[in-house]
Amino acid sequence: FWCTKTFPGKNTAQGLKKLYPEAKFIWILRNGVNVVHSRCLFPAVRDLPFEEHCQHWADSIRRFSYLLEFPDTVVVHQEGLVDGPDEVFRGIFEGLHIDYDPKPTEYALTHHVHPLGDESTTKGVDIKKTLSKRPPAYQNWSKEQKRIFKDICGESMKIAEYKIEF
Repeated sequence: FWCTKTFPGKNTAQGLKKLYPEAKFIWILRNGVNVVHSRCLFPAVRDLPFEEHCQHWADSIRRFSYLLEFPDTVVVHQEGLVDGPDEVFRGIFEGLHIDYDPKPTEYALTHHVHPLGDESTTKGVDIKKTLSKRPPAYQNWSKEQKRIFKDICGESMKIAEYKIEF
């Protein structure tokens, strides 16, 4: 198996499918509000302008939206992974045509990968409980930031099947 964290563009993916007709893709989507909020706290990029955080997420959704109709692609929303990791991983394994293994579910239930504002991963936590205690990611955004987010990310939120809650 070959794996990469970042997808190729559409033309490259089409070329890979010609070279490797059995290739499968998994696209894990995360709500743009949460991504922008997280980017604003992440040490490596937190000093960038709010607009740039919004543009980064919106551009990535548009760039990879071809995967929504690309053959052999499993699309996963992060919230589904948090709410029901076993069901999601079973779907992924089925989509990849490989035998199910419970280890990814166990990991997803007990590891918080790159918690907000931190570059390390924490283990031994109840992820669903931890995330449910968080206030809405946009809670401290100004009216102007909410407007900017809607302007820049509105269409990408629709593409990714997310609703803007404000």
